[in-house]
Amino acid sequence: MNSKEAMASGVVNLMEEVERWRDSPIAASATCDGAKSVNQVLIDYYRCPPNFLQFRPAIQAVTRRGFFQFGQDTLCFGALAHTDAQSNPCGNLFDALERVKVDGHGIQLPFDASEAIENLRRERYSAHFRQEGRILNTLLRKAYYLLRPYASVSVRRHFQKIHLRDWDTIRFPTWPVDFTVDRIHQKLLALAMRAEGLERVPFIWFWPDNYGSCAILTHDVEGLPGRDFCGHLMDLDESFGFHSSFQIVPEN
Repeated sequence: MNSKEAMASGVVNLMEEVERWRDSPIAASATCDGAKSVNQVLIDYYRCPPNFLQFRPAIQAVTRRGFFQFGQDTLCFGALAHTDAQSNPCGNLFDALERVKVDGHGIQLPFDASEAIENLRRERYSAHFRQEGRILNTLLRKAYYLLRPYASVSVRRHFQKIHLRDWDTIRFPTWPVDFTVDRIHQKLLALAMRAEGLERVPFIWFWPDNYGSCAILTHDVEGLPGRDFCGHLMDLDESFGFHSSFQIVPEN
């Protein structure tokens, strides 16, 4: 069996594993993994020395999840300890940065920062975002994906442009790239440095050779035609020196 045949076989096996996982008892709870402490979140992100990170456990949140601010330029989604978070990102939001406590015992936040970061990374806010016209949007989305396999690429792009036509005007998430997660980490690190009276702290740079960023090339594999085309697409990518990631999209 050559590498392409092995990949095709692996894709089929992976699709079967995904279906078994989806129906398993632990699938629902797997995404609700235990929240890390803020100290560990910053160590994982910056690879910085742990000895100056003095975050205490967050104040127990007593409200439902929603939107709030962590400084004027940073919107978060999660649960607050002192007040209700709002159901949408518009209007005057509670600023959690004003309730941060810094004393001789460390730093305490009025929300679980690690949970807020995971909520953004996993787009858990999407169920609460843009509630207006939610039923109509759901019906339109289902109709689009029902007809999508029969539409040409040009037709798909036309509908995508219609769907995204006003995304550059919405407050959250920022289009086309949202840096909220990065800003949360920066603010947490700044709080830790201020509490310790530090102006500089060593950390390991994100990319090798001082590069400022990276690009990730991904392909969504949908159905048997997509699976069968993976080998040709791998050859095309490698002919330009790219190594891409293939994402399997289950039919159900």
